[in-house]
Amino acid sequence: MDTGSIESDESSEFHAIFSDKWLGGGLLHAGGYAQEEMAFILRPESIVSLLLIPTSEDLAENEAIVISGAECFSSYSGFGATFTYTGTLPPENRQIFEPTNSLSINLVCVDALSCTGIFLQFEQASIHRELCKLYTGVYNWREKTDKEEQIYATSHWGCGINGGNRQLKAIEQLLSLSEAGLDIHYYMYGSKKFSQKFSAFLKFLYEVDATVGEVATALFSYKDKRTYHSLPRQTLFEHIIETITLLRKRGTVTRGMLRKMSSRER
Repeated sequence: MDTGSIESDESSEFHAIFSDKWLGGGLLHAGGYAQEEMAFILRPESIVSLLLIPTSEDLAENEAIVISGAECFSSYSGFGATFTYTGTLPPENRQIFEPTNSLSINLVCVDALSCTGIFLQFEQASIHRELCKLYTGVYNWREKTDKEEQIYATSHWGCGINGGNRQLKAIEQLLSLSEAGLDIHYYMYGSKKFSQKFSAFLKFLYEVDATVGEVATALFSYKDKRTYHSLPRQTLFEHIIETITLLRKRGTVTRGMLRKMSSRER
């Protein structure tokens, strides 16, 4: 698997920004150095967006923000409290924006639900919200380029402080980005166990030519297996594999091709 990070991915035209519901997160007032704040610091031109979009208003559920053409000037190491400036990028390594250039970078700012309990995020309304939120940020990308294929670089969106289930958030991204026609680079940031499980899950999906509709059908049915006190013993990946296998035996196939996704270590 490749090494790297979302911020250093020069082959992807779209970089996921794990946005707060207020654009910029704690950049200007809380001293936060999570993924969103780091991206804005590395690409300081993006900070101008805070003057154009009211930070006192939450992003709507059908609203995402795309910042195009913010150049990356700096290299770095670490994350959060260890985030450190390590130098200025030479001009030849900077990602200059041109509308149809393969090096153009679009920062897609999408805020995930804050999961206060383990059950709410698996409800159909919550999943639908996340799918629409992700799709909103990228659905019209073909209108901005003459390229046939483009790539979305992402990682554990909606996890960490938001409390999202990693398997759920990865699948939500796979579905929305596949529907939008984007390939995906998924950075693991050291999550080796998850990487192994996710790779095995993707291998199954691609081997059986699973569709967006099949994965979505299985995803929405997962909550029906839970008990009053806990989620099913079966993981979400395991449930989807089992459900798609049963759908195939019944001859039920729904349309919608899954896009190529590669998992990448750091």
